[in-house]
Amino acid sequence: MSQSPDMAVGQRAVVTPGPAARTPSHGAFRPDIEGLRGVAVLLVVLFHAGVPGMSGGFTGVDVFFVLSGFLITELLVREATRKGRVDFVQFYARRTRRLLPAAVLVLMATMLAGAVVFSPLEQKAFGKSAIATAAYVSNLQFMRQAADYFGADATGDPFLHTWSLAVEEQFYLIWPLLIALGLSGRRPRIRLITLVGVVCAVSFVACTWLTADHKPWAFFGSPLRAWEFGIGGLATLLPLAWLQARPIWSRALGWSGLAAIVCTAAAIDGELYFPGPLALFPALGTVAVLLGSAAAPSAGVGVPLGSAPLQLLGRLSYSWYLWHWPVLVMAAVLAPALPVSGRLLCAAGALGLAAATYALIENPVRFHPRLMARPALSLGLAAALSVAGLSLALGMRGRIARINRTAPYRAIAAAAVDEPGLYAQGCLLGFTATRMRECVYGDSSSATTLVLFGDSHAAHWFPAVEHTAIEHGWRLVTLLKAGCPTADVPIYSPVAGRRHDQCARWRADALRRIAELRPSAVVLSNSLGYVMREGRADGYSRLSSADWQEGSRRSFARLHSAGVRVISLRDSPRPEWDIPVCLSRAEHRRRRSSVCTADRGVAVDEEVFAAERRAARGLDRVTPLDLSDLFCGPDVCEAVRGGLIVYRDHSHLTATYVRSIAPAVSGRLGPLVQVATTTR
Repeated sequence: MSQSPDMAVGQRAVVTPGPAARTPSHGAFRPDIEGLRGVAVLLVVLFHAGVPGMSGGFTGVDVFFVLSGFLITELLVREATRKGRVDFVQFYARRTRRLLPAAVLVLMATMLAGAVVFSPLEQKAFGKSAIATAAYVSNLQFMRQAADYFGADATGDPFLHTWSLAVEEQFYLIWPLLIALGLSGRRPRIRLITLVGVVCAVSFVACTWLTADHKPWAFFGSPLRAWEFGIGGLATLLPLAWLQARPIWSRALGWSGLAAIVCTAAAIDGELYFPGPLALFPALGTVAVLLGSAAAPSAGVGVPLGSAPLQLLGRLSYSWYLWHWPVLVMAAVLAPALPVSGRLLCAAGALGLAAATYALIENPVRFHPRLMARPALSLGLAAALSVAGLSLALGMRGRIARINRTAPYRAIAAAAVDEPGLYAQGCLLGFTATRMRECVYGDSSSATTLVLFGDSHAAHWFPAVEHTAIEHGWRLVTLLKAGCPTADVPIYSPVAGRRHDQCARWRADALRRIAELRPSAVVLSNSLGYVMREGRADGYSRLSSADWQEGSRRSFARLHSAGVRVISLRDSPRPEWDIPVCLSRAEHRRRRSSVCTADRGVAVDEEVFAAERRAARGLDRVTPLDLSDLFCGPDVCEAVRGGLIVYRDHSHLTATYVRSIAPAVSGRLGPLVQVATTTR
């Protein structure tokens, strides 16, 4: 799977900063809210730039969600009080003038610049998110992608940050209806508070539950984030008289809220149980700042929030949010080794783009007299902009599809999806599956049974192992599950944000089934990605080589005691980058494919295989087998061998290449299995 460790599941984003910062009582400008927006966007930008100490800067998104709930609820309630109803047309007209012009500009600019910066294969993947962004459903696109073990890595997607904009748009669609419902009937304020409170409670409970079991749903789903908007709405409905009469308490509340926001950003990271209960810290911290600074606007936390730098960042926060992520992503493609200082310079450049966008697009459209006087005209502009953005996204997707059908891009695009047939047959269980499944290939009536056992790195050997079974007339049984090794070790799931207990249950069932089958031999293999290595931070790598050795030993010993011959295939060499993307970039920039060649000393991990050999010592039925010479020479491991692309991503082999080396694999596996058969 490709899952970012910081999102990991997609947290690299910030939401739209909402409407003008105004007080609940008078609609007057509130510098503290403008400054709070500046704090929130700054946290997110520093996090995205990789600044040390900002591992939880993504929580700026939670600050923005609460601010939006606070400001939109206040605006709607104030308007309904004045007019006697919620003016839906006027509300949506204001929102579209505020958000769409800058968003569509950045969307189009990113697509056009991306056509130059990104390779055709990357543009193919980003085309889907561009369309979803134009349709305001990119949160659903990234939710699906994050939950897919083999999904493309979203951390390099220039539209990733738009998931939060989609959540905001969906909030704007539903929230006015809820406010109108709450304000109908007798005792409207109590009715509205009750209704919003129920929404908060249900959403928070569901968010907490799904964070444990389906983290991408909790992270990207707008219903699961509704509680954050809701507590902001509740904050604007609370009376401030008690706090206003106690200035010391109000100042303490404001400072503690700001401390909660900043400390959370510094203390947590994306691999934690988030956005469950941990999200309460930045969310309630935001509420505390809003209430404390409203009760004492000219003292306490209002002083730093009212400072000129934070006021400037607050004003530009929406445009900076829109520009900073595409700029950082493209900079990473053009200069992969860019240091933190360089990324900060790129973020500063994005701030310059934000200032220009604010002056030339945001404010002129937002306060255009004709548009303000005619809400229907604003909605017409919104429709036109949406159609323009969607049309360009669809057009760019069609163009890149045509490019990827031309040589040599056609072969590269095919390699990226070149997986064994057992995937389509459901014989590689998904990451969240709990029940074991076995599939049978080869001669089902043969007296010799061979078992292929392991994770997706065992599965990518399937074409060669199947060739071996067919060549010798053997029965082949597969027991495979993505993300679950044969070694008896605990596995952490960055998708779920917790320990992945399904692996232990599946492994126990598989070992029990192997003992029942009494096969002539078991061929097992595992990704080396579970073991920590310097420079790797993919969310899965949590084990030491000693942990791996002990876990492998336990599984080897169990199979050995069952009288089963074990052939432990060393994991295939692991390049440092996605090979099809690298090849596509090389072709796009007219460079040789040799730039994608990996140094053997890096790709072939000696430490993990040494741990597996140590685990097999004294177990005469366990044979470690190294096939690295089928991929590498003395010094390098090629991306292309014999005219065939070796990898379909950063670690999985293409089925075509494995079929090409099947005779060589059979020549080494066959004798080992035959020996096991004759010595049983």
